[in-house]
Amino acid sequence: MVSANIFRTLNPQPRENKVIDALDLEEEEPSMDLAWPHLQLVYELFLRFVASPETDTKLAKRYIDQSFVLRLLDLFDSEDPRERDCLKTILHRIYGKFMVHRPFIRKSINHIFYRFVFETEKHNGIAEFLEILGSIINGFALPLKEEHKVFLVRVLIPLHKPKCLQMYHQQLSYCITQFVEKDCKLADTVIRGLLKYWPVTNSSKEVMFLNELEEVLEATQPPEFQRCMVPLFRRIARCLNSLHFQVAERALFLWNNNHIENLIMQSRKVILPIIFPALERNAQKHWNQAVHSLTLNVRKIFQDLDPEWFKECLAKFKEDESKEGETKAKREATWKRLEEAGMRKDRKMFKQILGKLPKKPSSAKFWDNSESQPPDNNNQGEEVLTQRSSSDGDSVSSVEVLPRLRDVPISEKQELFLKKLRLCCVVFDFVSEPQQNLKEKEIKRQTLLEVVDYVISSGNNGKFPEPVIQEATKMVSANLFSSNTHQQWKKNKTPEGLDLEQEEEGGSLNPSWPHLQIVYEFLLRLVASPNTDAKISKKYIDPTFVLKLLDLFDSEDHREREYLKTILHRIYGRFMVHRPFIRKTMNNILYDFILETGKHSGIAEFLEVLGSIINGFALPLKEEHKLFLTRVLVPLHKLKCLPNYHQQLSYCVIQFVEKDCKLADTVIRGLLKYWPVTNSSKEIMFLNELEEILESTQGTEFERCMVPLSRQIAQCLSSSHFQVAERALYLWNNDHVSSLVRQNSRIILPIVFPALEKNGSSHWNQAVKNLTENVLKVLSDTNPELFEECLRKFQEDQQNAEDNKKKNGETWRQLEEIVASKGHTSMEK
Repeated sequence: MVSANIFRTLNPQPRENKVIDALDLEEEEPSMDLAWPHLQLVYELFLRFVASPETDTKLAKRYIDQSFVLRLLDLFDSEDPRERDCLKTILHRIYGKFMVHRPFIRKSINHIFYRFVFETEKHNGIAEFLEILGSIINGFALPLKEEHKVFLVRVLIPLHKPKCLQMYHQQLSYCITQFVEKDCKLADTVIRGLLKYWPVTNSSKEVMFLNELEEVLEATQPPEFQRCMVPLFRRIARCLNSLHFQVAERALFLWNNNHIENLIMQSRKVILPIIFPALERNAQKHWNQAVHSLTLNVRKIFQDLDPEWFKECLAKFKEDESKEGETKAKREATWKRLEEAGMRKDRKMFKQILGKLPKKPSSAKFWDNSESQPPDNNNQGEEVLTQRSSSDGDSVSSVEVLPRLRDVPISEKQELFLKKLRLCCVVFDFVSEPQQNLKEKEIKRQTLLEVVDYVISSGNNGKFPEPVIQEATKMVSANLFSSNTHQQWKKNKTPEGLDLEQEEEGGSLNPSWPHLQIVYEFLLRLVASPNTDAKISKKYIDPTFVLKLLDLFDSEDHREREYLKTILHRIYGRFMVHRPFIRKTMNNILYDFILETGKHSGIAEFLEVLGSIINGFALPLKEEHKLFLTRVLVPLHKLKCLPNYHQQLSYCVIQFVEKDCKLADTVIRGLLKYWPVTNSSKEIMFLNELEEILESTQGTEFERCMVPLSRQIAQCLSSSHFQVAERALYLWNNDHVSSLVRQNSRIILPIVFPALEKNGSSHWNQAVKNLTENVLKVLSDTNPELFEECLRKFQEDQQNAEDNKKKNGETWRQLEEIVASKGHTSMEK
């Protein structure tokens, strides 16, 4: 009967045919099976049958055989989370009851993992499989068998590679940590595995890796640590220098862990020289204040512990920086000589090419408007490449090879700089004609590099005059706000380019990035330069310019968004007149994202900028800022793609609560409003954020929201997903939260007691049971009389429920007898 009902072909909607939101596996409203009302009863029957003491294992294993188990495992790919949850519980019972099937179940799950990692990267039940394996690994006997270690190396570690890691990372991290806790010698293997699959372009994934790394290091002993510390701290040094402030911040938080700090200090002679350059660069020029402060704290730890070694590393760093500067200068001098030699040698070749090209009037000139002819070809080595026809019939304007700025007198530098800016206004087609105009593209790229260098090196030359600012913003606008380039790029993208979680490609990459990156660098240096007069610049970097800049945040190229974030932060800090406009425009984009489209690539970057802005809000908070919290930040929790920006959002919300503790009630009620119903990993995110908010909550605000909050926590405690229940129980480990609960135990304990009592007696996960017993003991010790009262009430309610169930059963039996007797009468007639 079970086979006839549940074993069916799963027909998931093809992911490639779904819109971009459907690519997010974190759906709050996943695909639900229409047959579930019947299937649920079949699963419930089967679960009771397997768990029943009346079921003879020896007899049952002839029918619940390997073929049956294999088909059961295939059902884990169902898109209905309710079905996967039932399957998880049933498989756990089968594994516990039918010992003969244990090797086969482990082997079959391995095969599913292999296919997922190395072939498809598509499966809906990976999180559930890992949750079951977490309990299985927990029960492994010591010493660990070789097959279990092979499973760690060949299955669990490669599971860090798929793009959808965040869907199952918590369960995977739990499994990995279990192995290291059971055999600390595996720590070296695990850490080197993490380094092998370390994400390159995905910042939120890097933060996940750093979280897992800390848990692994906590269980690592010095001998294993010393084997892998060199490659490990090379990677940590890169994380410390990350432009994404949360990656750098998370890496610096490793020093807050006492065990890890001890390991580092024991091997400081090796580790400090590796990470010192990263720490020093952060201390000198990292844009984020929190990262800057944490870096200074870490530097002070090393300095206090070993002052002599610290001074030696500092001297070595300064020496290396000096050598690097000299090497750079030599390299530039060498290239200059090569360019000059090449220009002399190729002069005749250029003249021959110019003679063969068709003479057409140029559609745009990049010299002063007052001149009717281009500059003389022989002027200080200047050469001109005339206009060429592109394949689509449009003309590409002439590009000049102008003299280098360092080669002309100071009096002529400004005029030449303006000419170079006009030259850089030429926009090439990198999408449909990537191989066309290669020489002109290279000339433009070199010119862009030179104008960036000019802005950087013009430190003591006085303020930039208005014509320079005007031409600079024109050049930036021509390159960044060019609609043709962006339209052609989006038009030519494949459907795979829509994946927001690409690790290797890092999202859809703009083919014109080699030029755009230098333009962004130029704008960043221009805005940050002390030679840029804000009063003059605001005429050109005006609201229209800022609006177009904000529109670019929807770019699918993560590299572009990273630059835009830094530039917007600088503009907000420098142009105070634009601050209200920037906040208002960002609000409008976020409103559009929440209430209409649900699609935008740059939400995480916007929130990161807003985090710094909120950090600088003066007290008391203005009413408009409180409205922004309630109308924008809190509703952002309801989107399906929340994992893409939750860390940044959580940081913004907590900033508000820390500034004004009276907002805690509003924020907590907002979280409860958008609390996920069927998404366990999202629930864990909400619980993490909730704990941080409660840490800043005072007793008065807590009392206002504790009843609905306690009801939600009770539901989490009763969750069959062990990590949700576990995370809810961990709230009692927080001293401040535990104190708030203790002060209001008369109201909270009656609400959460039934959930705790049921967990303690019947939850399938042993870790949840143990944590529940600890919490019950804490509550019992705090107020024994109230605890006994709640226990009596719970037992009475349980007894009443049993009585009602019996009455209902008796009533239904009587009704069935009446119906049956009437049926017999009608049949006789």
